[in-house]
Amino acid sequence: MLVSSDVLAFEINNAPDIQRKRILQLIGQQSSKVIPLTESIRQRAKIYETSGLQAFDALHLASAEGEVDVFLTDIPHPYS
Repeated sequence: MLVSSDVLAFEINNAPDIQRKRILQLIGQQSSKVIPLTESIRQRAKIYETSGLQAFDALHLASAEGEVDVFLTDIPHPYS
């Protein structure tokens, strides 16, 4: 089962690369569940930020925590 989040939807909708945005939207449409952004997720993300994660990365991780068995992320290649 593929799970998504409000955080991911926001990031996809604001992606500047149109081709990448379309691909991510297609993948997102396959999600069986969307995790809503809550105050507890925001608070947990702040803890991750103090450990060095960037804001969106912290929100993604906090959204997935306790909800999924495997957390997949896409880190752009530095030369792409």
